[in-house]
Amino acid sequence: MKLSDLMKRFGLSAKEENAQVDLKDTAEVTEMLQVLENQETALAEALVENDELQAQVDSLQKQLSQFAEQKAAAEADAKKVKMDARMASLSKEVGDERAQKVLAATEGMDDAAFQAIADALKMSADNEAKSNLFTEQGANEEVSAEARNEESTEMKLIKAKYKQSN
Repeated sequence: MKLSDLMKRFGLSAKEENAQVDLKDTAEVTEMLQVLENQETALAEALVENDELQAQVDSLQKQLSQFAEQKAAAEADAKKVKMDARMASLSKEVGDERAQKVLAATEGMDDAAFQAIADALKMSADNEAKSNLFTEQGANEEVSAEARNEESTEMKLIKAKYKQSN
């Protein structure tokens, strides 16, 4: 198709009309160029602001990472101090070997639960120390000869049984 055919088809046949259309188109194009230029400026400003914000985000993430490392180190130190204190209190009551075993078993417990266990172990150790179960009895020289020769009830029954059978 030719240009003249297109012009006829759209009703643009006279040169004066073409001039009006051209002026109108030029004004629209100028206006669109101005809008485009404004949008490009706004986009450039937005990109600069985005870069600034991204730099701030990166800085904050770095600080967050540092704080997380500091927190982890502080928690590890606090746990070590706590475990050392627990070990010291248990060692005093039940000895080092037993204290290490108990400490390993109670590592994850909160302080109240651990203290209940430590108190129970202390009470058990105190009762054990006061008990006659682990003290030597009857083997010292102060025991009278009569007490050494005295037979227990069981021994008397056994001897009596064997005397009857013979």
